[in-house]
Amino acid sequence: MDYTNDEITNSHPAVARYVNGRYGEPELPDDYGKVHAVFYVEPGQETPLIWRYRSVSMKRLAQIKRIEYVEGWPPLDAACGARVRVILPMAFHLGEDNLCPPCKRLAVIWAMDPDECIRQIQDRHDKRRQHDQMKSDLEEYHAAQERDLERKFTPQRDFGT
Repeated sequence: MDYTNDEITNSHPAVARYVNGRYGEPELPDDYGKVHAVFYVEPGQETPLIWRYRSVSMKRLAQIKRIEYVEGWPPLDAACGARVRVILPMAFHLGEDNLCPPCKRLAVIWAMDPDECIRQIQDRHDKRRQHDQMKSDLEEYHAAQERDLERKFTPQRDFGT
C-alpha cells in the first residue's frame, strides 16, 4: 500500500524549536530542521498511559487550530522520542520533505494499527527508562568507588606523639 501522499488522521506535524521574533513572540525559524509526528486519540477515548502526563493534553491536541508553541518544561515528545516545541495545526502528511524517518515509519503504522504504534512507542519509552536507570546506577557505583579510593590513599593523621 502506498502511503506517500496520505494525511495521517489524529496527528500533527511538529518541529523541535522556535525562535523569538521581533517583539519577543515565538515564531517558526527559517530552518526548522526535521518534521516530526505527534499523535493523539480523540477526546472521550482512553488516553494511552505513555501520553497521560504530556505537557499538552489530548483534548488540546485534538482542537489545535493555529500553531502551538510549547513553552516551559517538559517539551512534548514526538512519535520518535524527539523533544518538540512547535505543533502545526494540520495533519501529518507523508509526502512532505524533511520528515523524520522514524516518525514517518511510525505514522504508517499509526494509520494501519494505532494500538501497535502505541505499543512500539511504549517499548521505546521502557528501553529509554531502563537505559537511564542503568546509567544512574553506574554513575552511583563509580562515585562509591571513587570515595573508597580516596579513603584508602588519604594519609591518616597522627594524633599520638
